[in-house]
Amino acid sequence: MSHVNIHGWRYHSTRRRDIQQQLKTARQHGFQHYRVQRYGQSYWLYCTAEASVDVVAEARSQVDLPAALVVHWLPPWLYAVAWRDEQLLGVLRLPADQGGEASLWQVSQRWLAPTANACQLVLVGSDTVTALTLPETTAPPISHPAIDWQTPTRTNQTVSIRRSLPWLRRWQVSAVSIAGVVLLVALLSGTLLKQPVPEPILAPPPPLTTAPDEILPQLAPAEVAQRAGLLQQVSYLAGWRVQRWQLTPTVERLWVMPSYGTPAELLLQLPDAAHWHWEEQERILSRSLPRLDAVAVETILEEQSSLDEAGFKVTTTATGMVLAKSEFQPGQNQLLPVFAWLQTQPHLRVTQVTAEQQGLHWHLKVELTA
Repeated sequence: MSHVNIHGWRYHSTRRRDIQQQLKTARQHGFQHYRVQRYGQSYWLYCTAEASVDVVAEARSQVDLPAALVVHWLPPWLYAVAWRDEQLLGVLRLPADQGGEASLWQVSQRWLAPTANACQLVLVGSDTVTALTLPETTAPPISHPAIDWQTPTRTNQTVSIRRSLPWLRRWQVSAVSIAGVVLLVALLSGTLLKQPVPEPILAPPPPLTTAPDEILPQLAPAEVAQRAGLLQQVSYLAGWRVQRWQLTPTVERLWVMPSYGTPAELLLQLPDAAHWHWEEQERILSRSLPRLDAVAVETILEEQSSLDEAGFKVTTTATGMVLAKSEFQPGQNQLLPVFAWLQTQPHLRVTQVTAEQQGLHWHLKVELTA
């Protein structure tokens, strides 16, 4: 599986028209191959820049379960595919080491949570069973024989993106014949050979600089601590990727990018979904923040390390300071050194906190004004 590409553009819908439109868009963006498979009432589309195997389809054909997390340890990589009924939850390729394993359990904790529709953990191959240390709260896994990802079922391989969708081919026999003649003439004239193949277009994340908001004087450390917990909940969302998070004293925002999910599916995965406002054109989620009662954090600010020891870079600006930290991991009390330091800097106020997702971690910025 080390030579099998897991990257690409995925999308699923219950409407054939949506699949046709997404495939048209994929052609415009330079993708060269695709595969579509029906599960229940949903069609799953997978587009790639080069011919490859759809590991999701291969996993589903090998593991006949309505909801599963299939994990295969194949150094130097650790692979995982998760689904629940007609929804694809995720496709992961992580380093086959302790860091990769820890990231796997962090990402999949909601998929494996003991609920009525929890995913069944499936460990592929004996090496996977011996290599992984399961979290204590995980239900007993199922062992599955090793899968040879290099010789998949023929139907799980991608086809040329110039090929029509299966349901269109049934009605386009004559049209395909005409297209074949046109294609032959074009090849003889050399026109197709002269056309360069466009590279896939990957949308860049939005710039970190945004117009300043009219905000209240400051954010209390307790508010930052409480709101930053959202980062752990949105670090991995099915069908969506959170690119940036912003917190001001009045508004909390999420900049998101879809892979195959819909806005309705995105909202279902957010806490307090009814309070979020979706801006379709900008792909921004926002919610107004009520002022919180001041919660004392001094009780947890005992002997904290300095900002430098905690990995924070301090930059002086015209209006104050900026504290930045790469590889920020929410939920691990990594903000406590900032709170302890702020107790010694009463002239500084927290006016904005932003975080940009970079792989499995976040790049955090705390903006302070004197």
